Amino acid sequence: MRCCHSRSRSARIAEEHLRASQQSLRALAAHLQSVREEEWTRIAREIHDQLAQALDRTEDGCRLDHESIARGLQGRCARRRIRCPA
Repeated sequence: MRCCHSRSRSARIAEEHLRASQQSLRALAAHLQSVREEEWTRIAREIHDQLAQALDRTEDGCRLDHESIARGLQGRCARRRIRCPA
């Protein structure tokens, strides 16, 4: 009887360790998911900021190109003494 009693006690202890390990694993998995989501958010913000800066530079460049083209067209029109559509 003592043999069975010690096995059942050992089994209970093993089950308690297993449950504790499973709980720790769930907590670790939840923490890992949280860290991943924070990193994804940080990366998304960084990409957003970089794209916004690139778009601003592109917009500025396009505006300067448009102004330069308009000035050139106005100069040509003036030299030819025609009405400029710009």
